Amino acid sequence: MHNPSHVTCVLHDSDGFDGRFIPDLQRALLEQGVLCSGSDSQSTLHITLNQNDINQIGYRYDVNPQTQGKTNRLIANEERRIVGADIWVEKEGKTVYGPIHIEAKAQYDFVDPDAINDVSFIDTTGTRVTSLAYSLGQLDAMEGARRISYDVASKKLAENIAFAVSNALEKTTPK
Repeated sequence: MHNPSHVTCVLHDSDGFDGRFIPDLQRALLEQGVLCSGSDSQSTLHITLNQNDINQIGYRYDVNPQTQGKTNRLIANEERRIVGADIWVEKEGKTVYGPIHIEAKAQYDFVDPDAINDVSFIDTTGTRVTSLAYSLGQLDAMEGARRISYDVASKKLAENIAFAVSNALEKTTPK
């Protein structure tokens, strides 16, 4: 393995969602052979965390609890989270890479914990059984699914940034 590159990382306008992002970024950079170091490095990685969107992408029909029949109303049950950042790399005060926008996405389903049909089913003997026990954590309410999706998308964003920075430093570092 070659000697790792050293960069100083500067976060701009992070809006508070950097608390979980920074450790993921440091880990991802290290995996790409880039060390986040102090002010002794020649390169500075600038990151502006500027996107944290949630889009509805899936719906299902609502069910009447008395008749179990479909009603003429759609309920959201699937979303996509998109996190993004603008990055650029400076060497000796000059921009050598970027600025570019990098994104990462996570899609997820969720259940309505107040709807008995979302969290249970009738087995072959006619007994109602909770499905949460069988979901292995895959079923969650909207709030829990959103929180977990941020972790997944944030980690992927860190990996995408690290890959881009590693390539940029490799191209701009004399051999």
